Amino acid sequence: MFDWLTHLMGGLHGLAVCDMFAGSGAMGLESASRGADRVLCIEKDRKSAFQIKTLVEKLRATDRVDVVCGDAFVVMERTNETFDVIFIDPPFAERWQVKAAALAIERLKPRGLIYLEAEKEMSEEELNSLSLESVRRGKAGAVYYLLAQKK
Repeated sequence: MFDWLTHLMGGLHGLAVCDMFAGSGAMGLESASRGADRVLCIEKDRKSAFQIKTLVEKLRATDRVDVVCGDAFVVMERTNETFDVIFIDPPFAERWQVKAAALAIERLKPRGLIYLEAEKEMSEEELNSLSLESVRRGKAGAVYYLLAQKK
């Protein structure tokens, strides 16, 4: 996926990235390590958010990476910040992918990309209903993933 972003965007240098459901923080931290200027990691679980913050401090990346412990939907609704790349990988059991993508598109810069993971493939019709179109798709094991952009 990061190879895709490098190919499509010329890398992450100078970009703003949001990881809406940060979990371990891997996507956000990898984005920072690849040169993103701004990374926002949102994680609802306090323990996980604390662990991400600890890693950010250990990596001396506090100037580029912010970790917010909170509900991704609330945080995204309240911010005016926009992002070049938004990662959406919510707990599959919650089935929040479409809801998250609908909110993320409002925070996406004009040429930005949304990366989305799900347990089932998101159809072009679902993407069209969100005014998104797929740029790349794939499957790894039981996980479907895609990069999408605004139409």
